[in-house]
Amino acid sequence: AQQLQNLQACAQPVVCEFRPDWHISSPQGHMQDPTGFIYHQGKYHLFHLWAPYHGTCKDCCWAHRTSSDLVNWQWQPVALTPSDWFDSHGIYSGHAVSQGEQLMLFYTGNVRIDEQRDRHTTQCLATSTDGIHFTKHGPVVPELPPGVTPHCRDPKVIRHNDRWLMLLGAQCEDETGCVAVYQSDDLKKWQFLALCGDELGDFGYMWECPDYFSLNGQGFMVFCPQGIKSTCQSHTVIH
Repeated sequence: AQQLQNLQACAQPVVCEFRPDWHISSPQGHMQDPTGFIYHQGKYHLFHLWAPYHGTCKDCCWAHRTSSDLVNWQWQPVALTPSDWFDSHGIYSGHAVSQGEQLMLFYTGNVRIDEQRDRHTTQCLATSTDGIHFTKHGPVVPELPPGVTPHCRDPKVIRHNDRWLMLLGAQCEDETGCVAVYQSDDLKKWQFLALCGDELGDFGYMWECPDYFSLNGQGFMVFCPQGIKSTCQSHTVIH
């Protein structure tokens, strides 16, 4: 509650001549991944990572906007802050699911442990009945998938063949990228299913933000690989 109160002052946009008139921009601080974009109870809900106090992605929370037309957006109270033992060093990217009156947010809780700042990640759930105020329920996937490093994040939840699937961007222990897949019947109890992606070989050292969709009867997996060597000198961002 104290974190949310402190964030209210940061929700007022800093005056800047370079602020875009059209695109959504951060009031101040660092803005990152759009996440949990969904239509729920007559409105579009867009969440994005936001670090209000500095210019890096450290200790991000989930900012929240709503719209009825995808053009005009209203700032809502911050949905999630890094305030619990399972997400104390950042609310990372994830996905939203609309279930009747309930809006469910799945996200990666990031924790850094000891002076070495060892990474500890879990996949967490928060829910809301009014679409504005969210209650955290903690980790629903508390352990890492087998054979995966703590670089495991960005849950995407989809309905597929009469069951729920959760896709996680991950790094295998041999430092190659992969996607970890879990399954569930109720969105709360999750069972590990498989690691996917080895058919691509050494295709980057980490995969982020996986997604899956069907088009004309064919399934497509989309993800963001990190660490692929570019064939073009103009491409200088290694991620």
